[in-house]
Amino acid sequence: MVKGIFNFQVIRSIIGLTLLGFYSPLVAQVYPERTTQQIAIGPYVGYESSAEAAVYGFDATYEFRPFRRWGFTAAATYDRSPFTAFTPGSPQAMQFEKTRLGIPETVSDIALKQGRLALTGGARFYIKRFFIAGGIGWTTADYTWKDKEGGDMGSGDAQQSYHYYGVGYQLHLAGAQRLEFYFNASTGGVPQANGTSKVVVGARYGLAWD
Repeated sequence: MVKGIFNFQVIRSIIGLTLLGFYSPLVAQVYPERTTQQIAIGPYVGYESSAEAAVYGFDATYEFRPFRRWGFTAAATYDRSPFTAFTPGSPQAMQFEKTRLGIPETVSDIALKQGRLALTGGARFYIKRFFIAGGIGWTTADYTWKDKEGGDMGSGDAQQSYHYYGVGYQLHLAGAQRLEFYFNASTGGVPQANGTSKVVVGARYGLAWD
């Protein structure tokens, strides 16, 4: 009887240790050693397909990371487009901008300048130091257009919600320093178009803390 009880306790201990050994890596993948936060800033450049314009800007991102594989972000970005010319040789882009900004149909040669401020919220999924990101945001654009032939000018602003997806890689530097490289593609926003309307690549330098 005693031997039977002893054998049962041994078997139960072995099963318990086996389950603990199997379960521990799973827990370690979900929960980090500690919750971390970080603030990162940096420049980016990109291309707006609907407006056929290059963009450049600056990004500031805050991340709260309660899990090893998951982080949650809030960001503010500001970018500009240099004067972009829309001529009869690019009718689709010209018509898109006329409709979006209310430019008169009689204008045939447009120079356009834009500045965009955006606020976003999103999440990241980490695979070691790589991450996949996505989120939604709200953007407002201030713009100025000029008819290079007739001399007419106009300005205004437009607001729109949008969503984005991206991938990136995070380097851990000395101490609490971080360096990120990323690629994002957004749809909707200002301007709004079917499919991808803006793609950017950039880098951020950040500091992390518990």
